[in-house]
Amino acid sequence: MFIKELVTANYDMIKIVLNPRLNKDIKPGIIAVPTTLKYDWEITVLSMLVTLTPGTLTMDYSSDARTLYIHSMHVDDRQKVIDDITNSFERAIREVGE
Repeated sequence: MFIKELVTANYDMIKIVLNPRLNKDIKPGIIAVPTTLKYDWEITVLSMLVTLTPGTLTMDYSSDARTLYIHSMHVDDRQKVIDDITNSFERAIREVGE
């Protein structure tokens, strides 16, 4: 699952880098992503997976560690980005932790 996300994100970043003009489709932003993960190791793994995916970076987390602040190169729809992270990375981490 992570390999697929990694390849897709790398392909998107290559298209952006090789474009000689600034791509008007780029809409960077910072998103607050709530998480239901309970343990520090789970939140750390989620942060690392987000950061390892090109075009995204975990910048910070809330004091209660229930919200991650993520910078993304593509923020057309904030809820879609949140859902993508929750339904892929977070779900996989929960499955491993059980």
